[in-house]
Formats: sequence, structure tokens, C-alpha cells
Amino acid sequence: MQYYGICPASCGELIQGQIESGEYLSSYCVSLYSKAIITEQTSSNTRLTTYPKSIMAMKKTFEFFNEEKALKNLSLEMVSNIPRSKGMASSTADIGAVIGASCAYLGIDITPDDASKIAAKIEPTDSIYYKSLVAMNPLNGNLIKNIGNIRGLKTLILEPRAKIKTKDVRNKLGYSEFKKSNILKYNEILGDFESAIKSNNLKELGKAVNKSSLLNEHLLPKPYLKEVMDIAMSLGAYGVNIAHSGSVVGILLDINDSSANYKSELINNNLAKYFGRMYCLPVIDGGINYGRMS
Repeated sequence: MQYYGICPASCGELIQGQIESGEYLSSYCVSLYSKAIITEQTSSNTRLTTYPKSIMAMKKTFEFFNEEKALKNLSLEMVSNIPRSKGMASSTADIGAVIGASCAYLGIDITPDDASKIAAKIEPTDSIYYKSLVAMNPLNGNLIKNIGNIRGLKTLILEPRAKIKTKDVRNKLGYSEFKKSNILKYNEILGDFESAIKSNNLKELGKAVNKSSLLNEHLLPKPYLKEVMDIAMSLGAYGVNIAHSGSVVGILLDINDSSANYKSELINNNLAKYFGRMYCLPVIDGGINYGRMS
């Protein structure tokens, strides 16, 4: 018998920062996926994927439900089309897919809250396990607030060749100090973001997203971010979001807006040389899907 879990990617974060209670972020999901498959083995050998974090996710999920003894005679395989080390939540999606497949095998339902807490025991996590947009603490997986859904958005993803590890950004000198010293600005961004989502005002959403992207320049400067933002806003985009601890950039567009003009302007301004890939994907609801394979 086989059991599966599927989890979507993100294109960085819409906003990320710190408030009095700790760090926060709000990711959004795009239609790239990680899939985990658990297969019951007839032999006594347990064959697991070569991804260490995925193996750990399986073990942590079994431990969470006090089912450690069930972790026998199983194989775990991973399939993903999410770019790695770009800030698109590839590891978080892997972990979420494994959590889902593990729960399918155990016959247990799991909440986004619990899945996030399991993931945070492995590494700082993203908010992609929630169907709606939320603010959450990436370090402990705690939900700060459920904000709501957005509709009518797609994103033009600018994916550079550069790869960045989240831990390298967090370990930079002055990272924590900068965030703590800018709590008032981060509070304002979170408030504006929440108000925009509640009213489904995509223009105001874009303003909050831009503020978060520009403030993060003090922590991880993005090559050509200002040029990208100038082009995007001049052509009518809602905003430009970034991977706050990765390299990817997203231009937030109306679902009916063509991305062709944006690509042409980026190419005409020689930005395609840095952003090796440019492709458009719809913004989708998050969440982990899991079940038994027939």
C-alpha cells in the first residue's frame, strides 16, 4: 500500500519582519509542488529518501503522535519540481509533503498549526501549510493571526541563478538587532497588509509588500530590485515581493494582466542576464493534501 502527501511552493514571502512577540512572515503559494510517497515494504528493510530533512520530518511526525514503533518496513520517496535554495520553500514543502504522507499512513488528520510546529522543530518554516494567508512565527511555527484569502492574483517569478541558504542570512552579523530596532516599521507593514487583505484591496496590498521588500534591503540586498520595482510599477503591477532570505523575486499581477510587457521591459533593460528564468504562475491557496494511493 502507498500513501502520499503533496505540498505547494511559495514565491518568497509577501511580508516578513518582527513584532513585540517575535518574528513573523506571510508566504503565498504558487503551483509548484513537492510530493512524498510512503510505501509499505514486505521486507524488514526500511528504505528512505536521501533528503535528510524529509527523513527527519517522517520521524518527527511519528513521534508527535507517539507512533515511533510504526516507523518500520517503510520506504519514503520524494518528487519535486520546486527550485532549491532560491527562497521558494522547497524544504518546507518537502517537509509538509512528508508530514501529510505520514499522517495518511497513520490514518490521522493533522491541522496546519500542528504541521507548522513539527516543521519548526527541523528548521525555520513558512506559512504554506495554511489554506489562507496568515502571519506566523517561522522559528516556532506558532500562528500569530489568520488574515484571509486573496483572489485574482498571479506572479511573474524572476529566478536568478544565485542560491542562498536561509541559515546564512539569519546568521549574518546584525540580523536580529536590525529587526528588533525596526519593530515599529514592521508593525505598520503588518497592519497595512492585514487591512488590504480584509478589504481585498490589491493595490494597498502591493504597497505593504513593496515596503517589506525595500526594508529587507538592509539585511539581504537584492541585485536590481529598484530597477525591477520601477519597471513593474510603471506598467501597472500591484507590487514586488521577494524571498526575504532567498534570491527569488515576484512581480504581483492581476490575473488578467499579460506578463509579456513586463518580460520585454526586463529584457530591454538587460535584467534577463541576471534573472536567468522568468515565468508566470497563479497564486493559489496553500495547504497539505494527503491520502492513500489506489
